[in-house]
Amino acid sequence: MAETTQLLHGFTGPLDADTTAALADQLERVSLPAGALLLRQGDPGDAVYFVVSGRLRVFTVRDDGHDVRLGEVGPGESVGEMALVSGDRRMASVRAETPCELLRLSKAGYDLLVARAPQALGMFARVMAERLARSARARVAVASIRANPFVTIAECEDAVATRDPVMLNLRITQLYHRIALDLTVLLGAQDVNWFGFACRASKTAGSSIRREDVPVVRPAARFVLKRLPAPLLDRIRTWRIVRRMDAALDAVSERIAEGNRLIFSEIGPVFVRLVEACATRHTYCPADLQRVVATLAPGASEAGGQDLLRGAVTAYYEAAFETHPKRRAELVLLGSLKIGLHEQIRVDPIIDEALDRPMADLVAALAPWLSRLPRSWHAEERARSIVCRHARRLVTARIMRIRLPYGDLRLGDDLPELPAKRLFPDLLATLEHPELVELFQRFDRGARTRAIDWSELDDRMRYIANFFRSRQKSLELFEPPFLFEQQSAIVAGRVPEGPL
Repeated sequence: MAETTQLLHGFTGPLDADTTAALADQLERVSLPAGALLLRQGDPGDAVYFVVSGRLRVFTVRDDGHDVRLGEVGPGESVGEMALVSGDRRMASVRAETPCELLRLSKAGYDLLVARAPQALGMFARVMAERLARSARARVAVASIRANPFVTIAECEDAVATRDPVMLNLRITQLYHRIALDLTVLLGAQDVNWFGFACRASKTAGSSIRREDVPVVRPAARFVLKRLPAPLLDRIRTWRIVRRMDAALDAVSERIAEGNRLIFSEIGPVFVRLVEACATRHTYCPADLQRVVATLAPGASEAGGQDLLRGAVTAYYEAAFETHPKRRAELVLLGSLKIGLHEQIRVDPIIDEALDRPMADLVAALAPWLSRLPRSWHAEERARSIVCRHARRLVTARIMRIRLPYGDLRLGDDLPELPAKRLFPDLLATLEHPELVELFQRFDRGARTRAIDWSELDDRMRYIANFFRSRQKSLELFEPPFLFEQQSAIVAGRVPEGPL
């Protein structure tokens, strides 16, 4: 009786003795050996299970037969309540990872709880509301995971060969999404891998490639120019400074597209090979790992090598066979950070140019006026340095953002807390892996997570590291980046219509 009261208390609040006694008759004790199936994907929801001891694995099955881990359930937690309350069929299966002792509350027991303790229903509903909201989004992500075919090297090469910068970005964004889903066969879907984040970053970059979100200049210019008479507008467009700025913005868009091409062409195929080598493996095989890392160039990323990618592949591979949830989560985060650092080192010159080019060209256009000042003042050099520095900080603080399924995050703001009023999920609230601790110590600058100047590598990596850590458990990042119609257009090789 005491065990029943304690397990139900977290969902219902305190229950009187008569209700607890009535519920005890509806509870069934269930023992599961390791490997036994508790719930099957697609079955109706007829009960909720409370875990007394042991651990359960929640997983879904892809169309090609591969299992994808979605999460774990441990002592004091429940499983199966989503389908019971919503009336939907179960969206995932549940299997015992270890020998388990459970308490089963049937649909009749749930109905009895509602009838005998209506005050408990409100408490139960509040706990369930957040889970149901997450479940609605999770179903979209899980549906993508089930139906997604593995990406091939040929598809990567075909996308990288795309000449049009807009179509290039769209195809790469879509492949990032698909590789993120492919990796769930190895890593599970309870932790977002680097490609889930890269998909959203690439989609955000697409706005700049299409010149929708050009920092500072474009929005202000659009607002003013719409209100000018046509003859005056035509005259303004002939001004040298306007033509130079327009050319600078075109160059920025092209450089962002080329940066996207560079990163995907280097990183995408590596992890396609990892999936190809390991998707059907159920035991750790060093030879599989060696075949993948053997394709990587030795040396530091700064010198053109791929040691960081080698470390990332190793961390992901070890995570695939790690049974301890916290160690697995930390290994996924370590792999993601190593890929992120390699990527940011590679694109560092491109980011500098993208942020500085418009302002530098503006100062260059003003050179005839600046040249009238005494040469000893070095007016043009000083103006370029001051304008670019302040412009980078302004753009970082007020303009730059990343588009996520549930809204935009501005890079100049501190990361918002998760729903439970914490910045990091429980398994990553503290870090134990030595390499992971070292990386965070390298980029940590106190409680602030915001970026100040996106052109500074360490500043970018501080934000990126905390972003990865904070959102690693956000299953929404496995959602498709585009609507179905837009995805079909991309596959057909044309720019899709509608907002992206």
